[in-house]
Parts: sequence; structure tokens; C-alpha cells
Amino acid sequence: MTALNTLTRPWEIWLVHHTHVDIGYTEPQDIILRKHAEFVAHALDHCTATDALPPGERFCWTCEVAWTVKAFLARYPERADEFFRRVREGRIEVTALYLQLTDLFTQELLEDTTDYALALGREHGFAVVTAMNDDVNGWAWGLPDLLAARGVRFMDTAINETRALGVRPRPALFRWTGPQGGSVLFWHSHGYLSGNGLGLDQDGADERIAGLLRALEDGGYPHHVVELRMQGENHDNAPPGLWICDAVRRWNAAHP
Repeated sequence: MTALNTLTRPWEIWLVHHTHVDIGYTEPQDIILRKHAEFVAHALDHCTATDALPPGERFCWTCEVAWTVKAFLARYPERADEFFRRVREGRIEVTALYLQLTDLFTQELLEDTTDYALALGREHGFAVVTAMNDDVNGWAWGLPDLLAARGVRFMDTAINETRALGVRPRPALFRWTGPQGGSVLFWHSHGYLSGNGLGLDQDGADERIAGLLRALEDGGYPHHVVELRMQGENHDNAPPGLWICDAVRRWNAAHP
């Protein structure tokens, strides 16, 4: 019997592969700008490299903020059609917010943060349905009203608890409603590096994942599905990792 056999319910784990955008934290801003453009280009290459795999094992990528999309299109204009084709296929997701927010944004700034991504969606035929915001512990209360009015239905966040604690329980799924009644389905996750800590490509992954899921069961988490964020490396501004597809393929084969 393995540690996974001690769980009380069948579980599904959904990995969201992205990189946390922190401009200037790990390197100077001009280097970060170039790297994030290159990361999107690498993501496109990884999509092509895994086209023949089953749908659940193909490479997928989430652009955490639309700023990275703008950087990519400026640096690789010849790949724009390829990029938007992958977005329409569902292999790459463009999220609504331009950069990470704080609770100091005015209504005008909140509108500006979503204008770029939504304009791309209208021009290139895809829907922007998710907002993602990481490493920040507060947002203006008017945000769900604005997102809902613009067709954004979900918000996915992973805050940083180094200097401030987050709302409990965590993780949690709830509906966040603004003062005017607009709402988004809100996923309050463990953290934007939580998936990396499980070491899916290392020995002992079964025990680590079972420990995480058992803690959810014991803590009263009501669902049988959980989202985990994954980055190609265990740090901010990390490149995409093709190795994740191999890890998922091996996991699915060992745990049908």
C-alpha cells in the first residue's frame, strides 16, 4: 500500500504552468523584459514539440500578465500568428491584467490594466476569461465589478505571505462580489511555487502529494479537484519547463 491509498476520496490535480513576473527582483528590468519575451517563444516551441501527445500531456502555458505578451509581440512579430493560433487552440492563455495589482489602483487604472488583453482578444478572436495576480496581498474592491462587466469570469491568485498573512482557509474556492454586485469565481491557492515543492520528477513524489491531499481532507477542503501552480524552475521569472510534460506523463501512467 502506498501513501496515496490512504486518501479518502479520488483526486484530480490540475497543474497550471506559468512563471511569476517580478520586474527587477531577480535581475535588472531590461533583462527581465527580454527574458519574458523569450519565455513565450520557448513556450511556443514546447507546444510544437508535444503536439503528438495526448491532450492532458501536451505542453500548455499561462501568461500570468499581459505585459509578457506585449514584450513577446514586440520582440518576435514574425511569430504573432503562431502565438494567437495557440491561444485559440487553448494551449496558451492570455490573462486579463497587464501587471500585478495593489489595492491602491484607481478605477481608471483598473480599466487600463485590462484594456490591452481584451483588445487583443477582440482583434484575434479569443476570449479573455481569467485574471491572474500573484505575490500581492490586496486588491481594490471594485475589481470584481470591473472584471465581470468585461466578461472575465475567474480570478486566480497566489499571494506572498512573507510579510503579511493571507485569508484562511487556503486553498479555497469562493465567489468574490464587488460593491455593485459583479462577481468572479475566485481561486485562492497555496502559492505560485507550490507545485514545484512537490518534486514531481524526483523520488518520493507519491508521499509528498499524498501528504498535501491528506492535509486538505483533514482540513475540511470540500472538493476533489485542486489546482497547483508549476514553474519550470523554483524561482521567480523562471523559464518554461518541458520536463513538466514528462513528469505528468509518468504520473498518469503510474496512477491511472
